[in-house]
Amino acid sequence: MSEINYKYIPLLKTFSQVDLAMIKSLLEGNVEYYFKDENFMTVRPLLEPAILMIREDYFEEVKELLSDYELNYMGISVKDDLKDEEE
Repeated sequence: MSEINYKYIPLLKTFSQVDLAMIKSLLEGNVEYYFKDENFMTVRPLLEPAILMIREDYFEEVKELLSDYELNYMGISVKDDLKDEEE
């Protein structure tokens, strides 16, 4: 039996544990993915982001699924900061 070797493509990076949890809850059981360097976030916070790696045949589907999700990157919302500047 032949083993298939799939290629994984990076989709996004984040430093936020909240982002990781939300993305995992959306993707778990639906597509094949992993977070590269996820464990470094606790060892080297703000130096090594977790990188969402998506199996290439799911890439466009996941990109569309996450297109409306607002990443927090570092546990803060950039959108809220911009809102304060407009007022």
